[in-house]
Amino acid sequence: MCSDMEINDCWECCWLKVYEELTAIGADSAEPRARRILAGLGFTKPMMERATKNFSGGWRMRVSLARFEFCTVQRTFIVIIHSSYVFVI
Repeated sequence: MCSDMEINDCWECCWLKVYEELTAIGADSAEPRARRILAGLGFTKPMMERATKNFSGGWRMRVSLARFEFCTVQRTFIVIIHSSYVFVI
């Protein structure tokens, strides 16, 4: 059985590891990055606050494109041409 001191040390170690992982993936910059990507796809600030289910199919596709860009590890340029719109992500 672990003593109280050992349990506290274990929790501290676990929290430290979680904090290090979050720092390594840049979690503190996730929201600004997501907002920048969405703005680049034509979303206004009020639109960014709405639930995805409240958008039409075309806007949901843009949400999917934003998700793809957000999750992309390497910074690459993606050009999407559709109708009269050209998106550079």
